[in-house]
Amino acid sequence: MVILREPTEEECYELGGFFARTFLPKQEIRFSLSDFEKTLQTTKYAPLSLYDLLSGYFQEDLITNRTRKQKQKEHQQSIYEDTLSRLSFCQDAYNWLKTMSMAAFQSAKNPETYISCAKALSLLQKQKDDIRLSVLAMMALGDPHGLDAEKETGRIFLRLLQYCLHDETGTLSAEMKLDLYIRMHIRPDAISSFTTMQGFHFVTKDGYHPAYEGFLQQKEYFLVSLSQLHSITTVIPVHLPVFLLENQMVFSEIAARLPVASVICTSGQMK
Repeated sequence: MVILREPTEEECYELGGFFARTFLPKQEIRFSLSDFEKTLQTTKYAPLSLYDLLSGYFQEDLITNRTRKQKQKEHQQSIYEDTLSRLSFCQDAYNWLKTMSMAAFQSAKNPETYISCAKALSLLQKQKDDIRLSVLAMMALGDPHGLDAEKETGRIFLRLLQYCLHDETGTLSAEMKLDLYIRMHIRPDAISSFTTMQGFHFVTKDGYHPAYEGFLQQKEYFLVSLSQLHSITTVIPVHLPVFLLENQMVFSEIAARLPVASVICTSGQMK
């Protein structure tokens, strides 16, 4: 249905002549496309169709919304099948994509993301030892930050790791992401994950760690990053109870007043 709510005098004149009817300016005009098509066939332009008329006017082939949606669907299916064929080098990534719905597949802005994740997984599965996330990203993508969890490739890579571990968890918390990495023998960022401690023995397979014993002797607190815990087998408090704090200023005051107390400060939400 075509509706002209406030037709001009020129529009009324042209349409009036075409339909052999009288139309008045500023008064709504309505007509269906089928009526226009029928009337067109009574003119000297017959057998020109409405489609031919519009295609000539706009200088392009016209398609219906249904046809457009079907073409888009076929295009997306073609991209999906092409991506799937390119994942044949990594069986787990191939199987994962086969189980994915088209909507989930299209959630990635760039299909190449799946290829990148498959490359990373393939390299990971060939490693005999644990590998740092940044090293894996550099080897697979040429970018040490390419698999960061904040990036699209990193988010999709985490979903791929979930598939490999048969983990059906929905939204992943920071702790869940860390657990996924560790279970897949990936070392995440282990330096910026730290806490502040005082009054603890750190034990390795060879005995007490000399560096932390030095802090105890000097009655000083120290920072402990996740990377430094890699070789630690046991942590023993010097005194009980152990105090767990989140406020740095409170921790500093207690450390100054009780330099032998066993205290941990998370500096807010523990990382």
